[in-house]
Formats: sequence, C-alpha cells, structure tokens
Amino acid sequence: MRFGSLLLIIFFMPFESSATEFEHQDTVLLTDIDGITAGRLGRAVGVNRGAVFMAAPEQDSQAGATYEFRINDQRQLDFVRKLDPQDATPRLYGSAIVTQGEVTAVSYSSDDGIELFTLNGGNWVFNKWLEPPTIANVTIRSFGKIIDVSGDLLVVGDPSAIAGGVSNAGVVMIFGRNIGGSDNWGLITHFLDPDPVDKPKFAASVAITDDLMVAGDDQNERAYLYRRSGNTWSFHKQLQPTGAVADDKFGVSVEAEGNFVAVGTLNGNDVLSPTNSGSVHIFHRDQGGSNNFGQLTELAPSGAEFIDRFGESMRFRQELLVVGAPGAQQVYVFSHLSGLWKEEQKILPPEGLTFNNVEFGIDVDYDNGSLVVGSDRWNDIDGVRHGAVFLYEDPGIVVCGALDGIFCDSFESD
Repeated sequence: MRFGSLLLIIFFMPFESSATEFEHQDTVLLTDIDGITAGRLGRAVGVNRGAVFMAAPEQDSQAGATYEFRINDQRQLDFVRKLDPQDATPRLYGSAIVTQGEVTAVSYSSDDGIELFTLNGGNWVFNKWLEPPTIANVTIRSFGKIIDVSGDLLVVGDPSAIAGGVSNAGVVMIFGRNIGGSDNWGLITHFLDPDPVDKPKFAASVAITDDLMVAGDDQNERAYLYRRSGNTWSFHKQLQPTGAVADDKFGVSVEAEGNFVAVGTLNGNDVLSPTNSGSVHIFHRDQGGSNNFGQLTELAPSGAEFIDRFGESMRFRQELLVVGAPGAQQVYVFSHLSGLWKEEQKILPPEGLTFNNVEFGIDVDYDNGSLVVGSDRWNDIDGVRHGAVFLYEDPGIVVCGALDGIFCDSFESD
C-alpha cells in the first residue's frame, strides 16, 4: 500500500513485563571454525559495533587462539579472521578480551603483554604491543590477564606482583592512549594496596570508566574505589557493602558505568535460599552524600541455585548490567530504568539444551542490543569441551538504539 506524501508513524510498544527481550540468534562452536576439538572457546568474549571477538586460550597445546566475527544483516555471525599473535611463542593467547569504543585489548595469561587494536575505517587494526612497564620497587609477574578498557584508558591488575619485597602484594596500572606520543599507550599511574594484609589479592579484579577505577580483592572481601580529577588519579575510599557475610568473596568481579559501581560476590546471597548462590552489590556516587558511593541495593538471581557462581562474570554497558552464573548455566540481565533496579530476563542455553558444567556464562559482553555469552566447556557429553559462543539480541534495542526509548518511530514517505 502506498501513502504518497503521507507521513506514517508506527509505534512499537515494548512488552510490559520486561524492557528487554533477548533472543538467541547464532552459535559458534570451536569445531565450526577450523575443526579443532579442544581449546575452551568462549573463555573470553567481546562485542563492539557489530564485531564479536572470542578466544580459545587452551587451543594448540595452550598456545591459544583469538577470532574475530561480525554480525551480518541477518543477525548471524560471519567469520572474519583468526588474529595473528605478536608473540612468536604465545601462551594462552586470548586469556582476556575487553572492547569498548574504538579500542580492543587481547591479552595473554602470563607477563608477555597485551595487544591493542583500534578501529580504522570500520576495521580493527593492530595498534600497539603493550609490555609490562618498569615501576620502581615493583616486579610485575602477570601482565594482562586482568584488564578493562574505557575510551582511551586501559587498566591492568596484577595480584601476583612483588612490591617492596612482598610477594603477591599486587599492583594496579592505568595506561592512556597518546601518552608518550600519538597513538602510543603509556603508563599514567599505578597503585599499590592501600591497606596491606597478610594474604593479599589486591587487583584480582579491575574496572575503569572516564573518572572511576575499581580494584577488587575477593580473598579479603575488599573493593577499593579511585577517582580522577583533571589528569590526576587518587584513592577515594574502600567500598562498604551492606549485609556482607564472611567468605562471600566480595570483590570477585567489579564493574563501573556512569554513577554506578557493581561488585560481585560468589557466596553473597545471605537472605535467599539456597545459600552460596552469589549476589551483586550496587553502589551509587551520591548514596549517603555527595561522592560518598554508598550501597544502593543488592541484586540476587530469581533462579538462585546452590553454588551457581552468580556474579563471577559481569558487564555493565549502556544502562544494562549482565551477570553470569556459570555454575548454574545461567545469565541474567538487569536494568535501572526509572531509577529502579530490576531483573529483566534470565537467559538459559538455547533450545533447552542442559548439560552439566558447560560454564555457560563464564564470560559475557554487551553492546547496543547484542549480547554474547561464552561457554568454554561446551559440551561435556563427550568430554572434549571444545567450547562455544552464543549471540543473543534484543531487536528493539538493535533497531531503536536505546534501552529507555518507550516508542520506536518508523517513517515511510515518497
């Protein structure tokens, strides 16, 4: 039907029960890529502007492999390339992947280095091989396994670092793009444990935004917040959870976006049954006073299971907090629309497939309506555990480009 010059406005209302409706779109098995049947594909995943990165760090006698795919117009994953590691003898290449804005970082699990890629003309181009920096009285021993990126900032945690002669004292390093030259990545600053303990695990998890950095220590139930003022980063405070319980592993994961900080616990579900299912503590910048960063709420899964490891993996992007529970083969999506935190959706492996210990949700990432989930032990029936990566999408967010849009307008005219 033609409408001439008539302007037609079609309104699409979201489901009242949920602001999100992620649907399974595609699956990539390691065997689909090159016939390899062992490697733990999905141990690290990333999605950014239609590109999906996935790693199999135990492939090829633990040399590791990282792959780039692209989401096509049919919302399927097309193979682009296998990344070429810069290290001549790589070990566990792809142990960590973070991607945001125009930067993607791929790392090794040892002290080899971090590969940085930048977006150029729609393509991801290798930019920098980042090696461990020289820091007085600090010996870096694991550079790259614990990383996060935001804009032109990269944070690296090494809980095994030797500082002042103390083994495993830990260190956090913040790098910036264009530090020391155009497109160079240089060290901006570093931080040691602000309150050393007998058995530290400082910087076991890290997250960074434009003006916030968080470092977690799940062994000692700690999470430290740092802020940037101008060009200077400084320690701000230790985050204090409400209702914390002993041995809940507070700090096993950390995330930050805007005015919010999220800290995961593996055994933090002290009010719901079953126990030891995990929770996520949410802190807000002005909760309890300006820049106080007090706890706002605590999130627990609707389908809690015993030792489900809810909170082991998290990604906070564009109004959504995605939380993995790999012990229960579950992924949860939360939002804070209208100022209220709400569980929007529980995601299970597609097609009703339920295997044991496939680690569905071991890593997660989200960008603009596209959610990728890693399952590095998929499947466990034959014991091979080659791994898999799953793509889910919310078509409303993909089309409208925003989570909080109540109406999505479509126009037709000629």
